[in-house]
Amino acid sequence: MAAFVNGLSGALVLITTAPALMSLFNLLTAPRLSSKAGGELQHSATLSVLIPVRNEKANLLETLPALRRAFDRMDFLESQCEIVFLDDGSTDSSDEAIRRAGFKVIPGKPLPAGWTGKNWACHQLSLQATKTHLLFMDADVKPGPEALRDTLRQFKSGKLSALTALPGQRMGSLSEFLVIPWVMHLSILGSLPLALASRFGFESQALGNGQWIAFSRKTYERIGGHAAVKASWLEDMQMARLAVRSGGVLQVFLGASELEVRMYRDSEQLRQGFGKNLYLLTGQSLLASASLGVLILSAGWSPFFLLALGKIELALISLAAVGIWRAAAARAFGLGLGHFLGQWFLGHALGSLAVVRLLFLSVLDHRLKRARWKGRALP
Repeated sequence: MAAFVNGLSGALVLITTAPALMSLFNLLTAPRLSSKAGGELQHSATLSVLIPVRNEKANLLETLPALRRAFDRMDFLESQCEIVFLDDGSTDSSDEAIRRAGFKVIPGKPLPAGWTGKNWACHQLSLQATKTHLLFMDADVKPGPEALRDTLRQFKSGKLSALTALPGQRMGSLSEFLVIPWVMHLSILGSLPLALASRFGFESQALGNGQWIAFSRKTYERIGGHAAVKASWLEDMQMARLAVRSGGVLQVFLGASELEVRMYRDSEQLRQGFGKNLYLLTGQSLLASASLGVLILSAGWSPFFLLALGKIELALISLAAVGIWRAAAARAFGLGLGHFLGQWFLGHALGSLAVVRLLFLSVLDHRLKRARWKGRALP
């Protein structure tokens, strides 16, 4: 029995110390979108910014002015950068808001069978693009003044085929406060060496974030574009892996200093958004989903489990590791001291419960074929 307790205790410590060390590694080594290593832009490098919109008027009130400032900061002629929106059947006058801001918006065509709405919208946008590089961004992302310029610069700096950036996440409700850091911060920083994984051809480790993902035109066409993943709700991950599989170089950037997003504005949006994705991330495997749930709960409650086992010193080590993990994530994603302290002492354990609940609901949604997003089911 003692051997079992000791083994379990060691595993509980490892489950927090390993991601803490990986997070520190990423904090120190992960490239930033704002890095100026690429130097000045070349006139031969051009950018199409492509944005699908479906009932995003509330988000556009912040996105459009920010996008205008970013567009105006481009060094070269306006003809070398274009911004195109596609209105995917909005009923909230999103298209009117875009036109008033002076941007081009095209109406989307009816959704064909076998496509998700976003992939169909992005495919149509790609047909409108005329530049050497294609940037797909979500309408709720608020870019900083240098974001477009730095995105294009990084292609030159790293001789990249594709890139993706991780924005800073704004949170305005308790459910966001508990869930977003676990899904968007801790899981990524604690598991992937961002500076290494994608660049060196590890396809299984390739990460794509559809909030901000860009391709050279040659790479986008070589992998088949969004048509190659037309039925997927994880198109960003799949396209990143296709880019690496095709021999391309993809880099993941920390982008909190340049990009800001509030993914979901209420608990129902958050439940639907992660409900459509979490089960898919496990490969739609019940065993993998159960294992992931156990892993998250163990990482969330490790100090408490160790206390219950009478391992006070190990519990303190685990608690310190959680603090390092959370501090690295807070620093990497531009969060303040108050947020870090709240997450360390309150949000970590409770957040793990909230995420596992969403994972369970995601499994049910997909198994019962009731997963939906913006009024549409998975093809």
